[in-house]
Amino acid sequence: MRRWRWFRLSIATGNFFKSQLGLPSPFDKVRETPLSHSFCQHVVITQETLVVTDARSDTRVSDNLAVRDLAVVAYLGVPLKLPNGSVIGSLCAIDGKPRDWSADDIATLSDLASLVMDQIALRGEIVQRREAERQQKLLISELHHRVKNTLAVVQSIIFLSLKTAGSLAQFGDSIRARIMSLANTHTLLIDQQWVSTSLNDLLTTELALHNQESRIALDGPNVSLPSDIAVSLGMCIHELMTNASKYGALSVPNGNIEISWKIEEFDTGTELVLHWVEIGGPPVSAPQHKGFGSLLLDRLINQQS
Repeated sequence: MRRWRWFRLSIATGNFFKSQLGLPSPFDKVRETPLSHSFCQHVVITQETLVVTDARSDTRVSDNLAVRDLAVVAYLGVPLKLPNGSVIGSLCAIDGKPRDWSADDIATLSDLASLVMDQIALRGEIVQRREAERQQKLLISELHHRVKNTLAVVQSIIFLSLKTAGSLAQFGDSIRARIMSLANTHTLLIDQQWVSTSLNDLLTTELALHNQESRIALDGPNVSLPSDIAVSLGMCIHELMTNASKYGALSVPNGNIEISWKIEEFDTGTELVLHWVEIGGPPVSAPQHKGFGSLLLDRLINQQS
């Protein structure tokens, strides 16, 4: 009785049978054979259909151990091709007796190979879609978290601004500037997929709002700030710049600011040390009360400690 065996397999250092029917023991259990038992390697190497009527007299495969161990006599294998033309394996039919494979046999197996590749592509699309859905859920969850945090920051800004503002007009001006500063920091983070932003970019963006770049010197290594720290530090820098413009070095013609930073190692871990030095400003006197900037700096710095 004529025996048929159908295999779908991939080639690496040996044959791996993704699916099979009629493979003899023990190969039906391990679903793998070495290349010494592989006809399909010829299909992968040549990327062409392999037609073998009688392997025992075919010089291409007569010394292949599959003839002896797997009783392979007739073989028909067609390549499994990706859309880019790469061959990832072979779909084959095997007979234990000599067989003259017809054009219809070749066409049928080729059609089946196309169906196999369609299924592989479909499964790949399903996996990609599921991964995209998983990523979307993570992004939505992260977005909710960030919106919640941002609203909490805005709420704190409004509360502290109301607490320290001398008039409604003063409150309006200060709240608009602070929200703009927060928005600018968010823009920097969005450009970096909300992962981090550089300290230099954060400083440059905030300082540009005051149009005083020529009076401010920056000196420090390239430092990447995580998103939560960047938001807090951006607000701190805004308050320092606002204070310098109103009461400090930038409130007089010849004042300047030197901003330097470095990374230091402590027993508690790695820390960013930032120095803000104002030169040539008006005389300094101890404040009688804490304004918005002082309250905000205390709160934000304590949160990051």
